[in-house]
Amino acid sequence: MASSSLGQYATYVRTLRIVLALPLDEYEGGMYRDVIHQAMSLCTNSTSLTIYYDQLPGLPLRELGFIDMAVALISRGNLRSLTISSTWAGDSSWWYRHIMNDGLAILLAGIVPTLDHFRQLRNLEITSGFISGDVYDGIRSKATFLDSLTFRYCLGIALGRIWDEGQIAKWAPNQNLTRLNLINCQNGYAPHIPSLIRHFSSLRHLFISACGDFSDVEPPPRQAGWNRESNALWKHRAPLDVLHIEHSLEWEILALGIIPTRTLVATSLIEGHLFGAFVLDEEIFPGLTLLKISNVSDNTLNDPRSPSHRSLQEWERILKLRNIELQEGAEWLVNTRGL
Repeated sequence: MASSSLGQYATYVRTLRIVLALPLDEYEGGMYRDVIHQAMSLCTNSTSLTIYYDQLPGLPLRELGFIDMAVALISRGNLRSLTISSTWAGDSSWWYRHIMNDGLAILLAGIVPTLDHFRQLRNLEITSGFISGDVYDGIRSKATFLDSLTFRYCLGIALGRIWDEGQIAKWAPNQNLTRLNLINCQNGYAPHIPSLIRHFSSLRHLFISACGDFSDVEPPPRQAGWNRESNALWKHRAPLDVLHIEHSLEWEILALGIIPTRTLVATSLIEGHLFGAFVLDEEIFPGLTLLKISNVSDNTLNDPRSPSHRSLQEWERILKLRNIELQEGAEWLVNTRGL
């Protein structure tokens, strides 16, 4: 019945989601494979494909012809969004567990090398406990036509920090990229992010959530007046429309502070860390006109006994001096410090 209904309505399907999991028995497995094959062969007008891979032992994807069918579906030219997601990684907490199912590794290794043939794609999202260096390099060098790119959990520190000397040349130019999401990525070292923003000059939306590693080194403070220097980032590219920082520390916020942005959204931060960054460097985030936070009390330490004490009046003075509007009510998207 499901197969019959799919055949009748397949041309109307725009969003296709496929869960790859081990069936209970051989009979169910045969039906399961038939439905998946039919969906991928008939839903030719789909514009969005999401492939969820279960953490169970690897399915023989090549033997089942799934990878060839996935590549064929993408090649038809209607697909605009591709998401490949490990089910356990998508449900995981922010802590890193860098393991990867062999089947998911094979799936990525089968699709990523062909990315430069799918220039109609606009959005790519990878959610996995880890990806290989070859897959990481393939995405960075081949997917130069994307509007939106998301890495979630998969960029471990073993891949090298995001703008290490040996990594810079692997990021191919992309004048189309307007949105970048780095979520729970160990190699997302905060002092490297501004260089990535300079590289992607068309970028307008950046989301950074719980990135970095315990081995990260806090850089020395910048000299006052840094934003008037000739190499200041805001002098070399237009400001972002929105920069959303989530689950970052005070020194990381300072490191990101050379990024020009019109709107800054700050959520899931340690009490006082955002305000502390503004006090330590009143020039951060050039071009800022709107600051969105959860509430003032979570971002201000008003206890005079605290060595990190910051008065609400000082907070208001800085925002007024720079003509920045403050809005409360911002909500976390992925990582909250409450969990």
